[in-house]
Amino acid sequence: MDPSSSIASQALDLLKKTYEVVDHPSTNSIISWGPDNKSFIIWDLEGFEKFLLPNILSPGNLGVYASYLKLYGFLKVESEQKWEFANDDFVRGHPELLEKITDRYKIYLQAFCAREGLII
Repeated sequence: MDPSSSIASQALDLLKKTYEVVDHPSTNSIISWGPDNKSFIIWDLEGFEKFLLPNILSPGNLGVYASYLKLYGFLKVESEQKWEFANDDFVRGHPELLEKITDRYKIYLQAFCAREGLII
């Protein structure tokens, strides 16, 4: 198995877990879909980091999580909300699009390693 496929699989796992948390109505006071359904807003940073993030990423560190999102092509949305992230393929009602994010990440990872002469 190509190591970059394994890394992309880990990325897909993080994205699926994020999608499930954002999409679940019981978490709306902490995290929910943005107004365009192509972003998500973390309303309660403390609650997210304490109760939800450990189920997505271990250890549950908000800074590391934000770095992963940036690496996978999420943009921090300039809005009144401090923590809103968007990606054209992170869309409410379309979890199948998450694979497009990891496919792009895998290509980026392979190109980066080839450029740097790294073996993954």
